[in-house]
Amino acid sequence: MKVSTLETAELIKLVDNTYRDVTFAFSNEIARLCNAMEISAVEVARAGKLGYPRTNLPLPGPVGGPCLEKDPHILIEAASAFGVDMPITAAGRRINETQPIEVAEFLGRLANSMQGFPRQPTISLMGLAFKGRPATDDLRGTMAKPVFDELRTRFPNARWRGFDAVVTPEDIRSFGLEPAPSMAEAVSGANLAVILNNHPVFTSMPLPDLADRMDRPGVIYDFWNNFNSRDVDLPDGTAYVALGSHGAARFAHVA
Repeated sequence: MKVSTLETAELIKLVDNTYRDVTFAFSNEIARLCNAMEISAVEVARAGKLGYPRTNLPLPGPVGGPCLEKDPHILIEAASAFGVDMPITAAGRRINETQPIEVAEFLGRLANSMQGFPRQPTISLMGLAFKGRPATDDLRGTMAKPVFDELRTRFPNARWRGFDAVVTPEDIRSFGLEPAPSMAEAVSGANLAVILNNHPVFTSMPLPDLADRMDRPGVIYDFWNNFNSRDVDLPDGTAYVALGSHGAARFAHVA
């Protein structure tokens, strides 16, 4: 599409990516509220737009990648050169950038509250590419990195594994994780498994089967709500927690 100037073309790119970033940030802000209210952000998003096309709240989740992590900052910096402040843009980026800290703090508190959670847990990070659909091996700007950094401060003695359906074992190892050849092996014997993107592989195995492979106590934390955990019977000693429903988490006799 032809536009009038190079500046217009560049601004269109920055605006489009920033719009997505701010929209996702609003969804993540609603997820914060739903965590506190002990209701499901996924139910709010899906039911709220059923038959109502003007509302299209996306599901909450990590926001990164080679464009969305930087273009809002570029837009803010460019606007400041013209004497324009962009507080909405800045607030949205701040929400998305602080999400890893908030989730790591939650998981640290959860582990401390669980009787028998080991001092040297095995933790698996699954879905390291910055997005899962469409599938990619692109690690640029992936939110798995800040999540990993924050978790390491809360679990300094943990043993770490990594799994991704597309990313090579060499890249997983360079990430600082021991590669697992399959999702099943990634969760086997783990105390905490963190799903970081929405690659279709994560729904290829039923949630109870995934949880059954874990050590006890075992927690699956799902940033992308890949599973519908309602009315799912989990093995004793395991739990499933998804972003935006911390208070409504599915626990199965976890002390």
